[in-house]
Amino acid sequence: MRAERDQDDTVRTQKRPERRLAYEIAIGIIIGGMTLATIQALIAMVAWQIYLHDLKVILR
Repeated sequence: MRAERDQDDTVRTQKRPERRLAYEIAIGIIIGGMTLATIQALIAMVAWQIYLHDLKVILR
């Protein structure tokens, strides 16, 4: 004979997923956007330095 679990036990063992608040999601999006913008700015600065160096070499 097979024993069945009570429904009450499964309800207690299952954790409810935590609800994410809208501001938490918004903060994550803002921080992610700022991080991407910073990385893009750093790449642009490196590219600009390479361009200026090449221009100096050409104009010599």
